Amino acid sequence: MRDGPNLYAYVKQNPWTSFDPDGLESEPVNMLEFFAGGSETFKGDTTLEKGVRMAAAKPQNSKRLVVGIHGTAKAVQDSNTKKMHGEKWLAKQIKEHPFFEQADSVLMLSCNTGNTNKESNPIAGRVAKRLEKEVEAPSDYGWIAEDGRYGSAPAKPKSKEQKLGQLELDYSKPSKMNIFDKQGKLNGGTPTEDGTKPQKNSFWQRVKNTFKKKPQES
Repeated sequence: MRDGPNLYAYVKQNPWTSFDPDGLESEPVNMLEFFAGGSETFKGDTTLEKGVRMAAAKPQNSKRLVVGIHGTAKAVQDSNTKKMHGEKWLAKQIKEHPFFEQADSVLMLSCNTGNTNKESNPIAGRVAKRLEKEVEAPSDYGWIAEDGRYGSAPAKPKSKEQKLGQLELDYSKPSKMNIFDKQGKLNGGTPTEDGTKPQKNSFWQRVKNTFKKKPQES
């Protein structure tokens, strides 16, 4: 090529909202996730990573730093190291992110990190106080779909067939995403969607489905 290679190709011609450190797949500039390393406990980390990427790319989240990490009301877990961390560690990771200064707020896609029933002052609130920025986090168990939808839902009562540690969410009973202000105090919440609703296919997905081979009848 006369003018050299297209340096913006990997970020879909949009260097303002995406970056591609490895030359493999573009990532939103407002994304920080700790699922990539995978874990023995959580087999769906790859799906979660994709979901966080899509959630961060949504227009309504363009001014928010979207953080994906496993968590509880007390602490968070980095899948890369399998270690649990408190608000001091997480706040440090967030502050060191290049997008932090321009972010209006932080969206934490992390189970129970905003659960005020399990902790009167959950980790999302403590992080908000350290960051001096608004933080939104699940009031219950969080879920993330590959298309970027996310929400909060309670766990179903455990059955006798479930193994120790297994958890099934009741997606039909969505709970709120709690919002913590700059002082770390609970300041309302936003409702989340019913996770059982089918994903709306995009135009190109519908075209792709049209040309899929139908299964042969036996």
